[in-house]
Amino acid sequence: MLDSIGLVPSIISSPKQLGNLLFNTWNLIPHSNTPTGTPSTGKDDLIWIQYKLLNAGEEELAHKMGIILEAKTIGTLISKYIKTMGEALAHTKDGYIYGSPTLFGTYTGRMTYSNATMKVYKTGIALHQIPRKAKDIRAMLLPPPGFKLYEADAAGQESRLMALRSKDPVMLKIFHDNLNFHSATGASIISTEYEDFEIARKAEGDDGGYYTEQRQLGKLTNLSCNYRIGGKSLSEKSFVNYDTFMDVRTGMHLVNTFNRTYEGVPKYWDDVVTESIAKGYTEEFGGRRYKLTDWSSNRWGTESSAINVPIQGAGASMKEIMIKETYEKVPEALFLLDLHDANFMLVPEDRADEIAKKLDYVLDNIQYEQYWGFEPEIPLPYESKMGVNFSEVK
Repeated sequence: MLDSIGLVPSIISSPKQLGNLLFNTWNLIPHSNTPTGTPSTGKDDLIWIQYKLLNAGEEELAHKMGIILEAKTIGTLISKYIKTMGEALAHTKDGYIYGSPTLFGTYTGRMTYSNATMKVYKTGIALHQIPRKAKDIRAMLLPPPGFKLYEADAAGQESRLMALRSKDPVMLKIFHDNLNFHSATGASIISTEYEDFEIARKAEGDDGGYYTEQRQLGKLTNLSCNYRIGGKSLSEKSFVNYDTFMDVRTGMHLVNTFNRTYEGVPKYWDDVVTESIAKGYTEEFGGRRYKLTDWSSNRWGTESSAINVPIQGAGASMKEIMIKETYEKVPEALFLLDLHDANFMLVPEDRADEIAKKLDYVLDNIQYEQYWGFEPEIPLPYESKMGVNFSEVK
């Protein structure tokens, strides 16, 4: 890859060489500096530089930057997962890797997983950070002999929780009527009726087309706009997080469409901030509270926490409820780990289909009222899949 643009492989592992190429030879402007004042060559900084090059019409340099970024990603996969996998297996000596969960690893209640004992001895890899596109690495991760891997993915989790918390009537109706949320937003983007949009999209078939692309824009909008974002920030986020380039004008249109279509969401932002100032904390459905005090020097960040915790914290609460419910009602299944809105379990191979059906039933019939004090007015379903390695299920 690097040969194709006249570069040597060592450049991606040497910040000094890469910095000299970018900022002296190519005369690019750094996005930020390291604490020592040196122009940063970190992945995020390179993504921002590529984004600016595309905005400026410098397509050739942007293409070269893309190759450097892809090469750095591969280098990270090799060092962070392949090399670390070898170190962990050499330490455990039993053919297994282990992840140690930190119950309060995030302020929203999500768990994180350590890959080392005493921060010295490698016992595993950073399972919760493996890129979804790294199929080869995921295919290496197998359940123990005699077991299959079962994944339960909370469908549209944060959007459904936002609908419940904001009580936006449009969003609630979409999930109550089991409509395609991303298509509904895509229809709003191009000012088309939902039914007409879906007929046209399905008529395009597997190869897709204009309406399929608009649904993808709807998906990007839904995933990005729950927690306050401007048009410029959405344009940048779509590039950094989803590898989709759009101009600022398009970003502004998508943000305005979301806020106009789901008016209850911006109202929720205002209401939860006002409530959090009065109480001194923000709170999720399960009762977890997060103290908020810095309303002066870090107003935006504090407001963002007030908005985020009730939604993401409720997602963490769903994970804990899922673990309890399956432990009590399907004891044959063993909880393994969670990853964002997905939960992974080990099920005995000889009864895998039977146990998977039991798990599906339990997860789709949880009585949330006993945990949250109210029964959700829309379903909170799970989508499941089973396989013999992580690549097959996620």
